Amino acid sequence: MLFLQGDVLELPIAETVLIADLERPLSGAAIEESAAGGTGIQIVPVAAPRVVLLTQTCDLQRTGTGQLFAVVAVVEERDPTDASRAWRGNLPRLAGLPWLSPTAVADLSNVTTIERSLLIGAQRIATPDAHQRAQFSEILGRFYHRPAIPDQVIKALEALQTKAKDKHDSPESAVGRRFNDLYEIRILLEPDIDDPCPDVTLLFLLEKTDLPPLPRDVDVDHAEVDTLVRRRDIDSVSRAIDVTESALEIRHLWWAWAELWASKVRARAATLEGVGEIVTEVWSTSEISYERASAAVLLDLSYLSTRASDSA
Repeated sequence: MLFLQGDVLELPIAETVLIADLERPLSGAAIEESAAGGTGIQIVPVAAPRVVLLTQTCDLQRTGTGQLFAVVAVVEERDPTDASRAWRGNLPRLAGLPWLSPTAVADLSNVTTIERSLLIGAQRIATPDAHQRAQFSEILGRFYHRPAIPDQVIKALEALQTKAKDKHDSPESAVGRRFNDLYEIRILLEPDIDDPCPDVTLLFLLEKTDLPPLPRDVDVDHAEVDTLVRRRDIDSVSRAIDVTESALEIRHLWWAWAELWASKVRARAATLEGVGEIVTEVWSTSEISYERASAAVLLDLSYLSTRASDSA
């Protein structure tokens, strides 16, 4: 059987392992082992009825001399909202597994290396399709590639941070629905992330179903956006997006929504040293160039709703 990255398996043994100091146990499994009389640094078994393969597909299918190992993560069940956010890459420690169930996630901080011979007796429970494999691979990459945002920039984002924490995934709130509509927020720091006073571009990205394409030769009228910003607030713009059908008007409303948030960030940045100009851009994921998106740092909503020191 040829295995793929993302395959959910039942291994011949329903456990993984971790190394723990039982004098200072942290995980539930280590605490139980310590309470049972264990001492010192020990290998502790962890219940894992199902695991997901993290090893790249090409490595799994082209095993050669010295390629003895595979890496698996424990599969957990979470509520559907968290699982959906994990699948969109918005919970950095988790990866959604929709090909298994709407509630399944992989805990990317709970991984184990196994010898590949264990795969011989493994039972494949679920496998991703080609599109899902590509997205799963991207989520895994994000887990290990989250550049540290400068502290002063994080402080400038506190206004956005607080609202993201309060409103995200709140369907009764129009603002919450808009946060849930967002595919990603990315932040582009120029000239680069190490500059002592970088300019900040907030990139608000939506899927094209939420930000429909404009007809040929039609573009956003930024004077209209400025009028919306002067005359409306975030709540009214958020509600208007719910009932607007015109692709151009939806664009204007989303640009205004982004600009209203940027105005709050600018006000906070004005009290700080080390934050340059702050601008916004609104794109659909099918429009933004790969070069621009890849140059920007991902700011998932869980990152924004967590203290900078906990999120790096």
